[in-house]
Amino acid sequence: MACSYTIKVEPYGIVEVLESLRCRRMTLRIHDNGTLRISTPPYTNVQEIVSFVEKNGEHIVSYRKKNDTHTPIIFTPQTHFSTFSHKLCLIPSATQERLRMQLTDDTINVSYPQSLNHDNQQLQDFVHKCIDRTLLYEAKQYIPQRITALAHKENLQFTKLDFRNMRSRWGSCSSSGRICLNIQLMRLPAHLIDMVILHELNHLRHMNHGPQFHADLNKMCNGHLKELEAELRNWRTTY
Repeated sequence: MACSYTIKVEPYGIVEVLESLRCRRMTLRIHDNGTLRISTPPYTNVQEIVSFVEKNGEHIVSYRKKNDTHTPIIFTPQTHFSTFSHKLCLIPSATQERLRMQLTDDTINVSYPQSLNHDNQQLQDFVHKCIDRTLLYEAKQYIPQRITALAHKENLQFTKLDFRNMRSRWGSCSSSGRICLNIQLMRLPAHLIDMVILHELNHLRHMNHGPQFHADLNKMCNGHLKELEAELRNWRTTY
């Protein structure tokens, strides 16, 4: 039988601790999003766990840097987080026993049992799912009309449009004309969404990033490509 809880170890963030009878020694796992999980024998002293994390600190920092990860946001009722069209709102409930989501015209309402700590992994995972579900909804509502308009303006034609939740790229375009866009675009302002769309549309002309590709893309961006690319570098494909 196993049980789990979370602790906070600075500067590494929230650590999920899994106690298991099958575990004979402490082991560390770093998830794809940069969060930490320690498997440990039952009744291991918390200070021992903290020391174990600190001992592996260099490895944690190196892994996160190598995989372009960062300490994730711990969502609380005080967290200010918005998508393209919605604002996140966490609502603790004294009577509710389950996690629930309600999407209104402009708000992602996430309600949860008041007894749960904000760093509870189940709660944080649920909030992430709610946000990503909203991003996909917004992408499907906004982007198809926008990419169609921009493609028509540039006299370009794509064959298919898909959406995915990608960790390292904002979008892609295949040689067959299929364009795939990251749902995380819906955290960006409209002019940066346009720039990414134009970038992928430009691959319908150039399946590379050579000088002519950049020259054409700069024209499509009205001569502001460098400024737009510099602004986009301030955004991450993860949050």
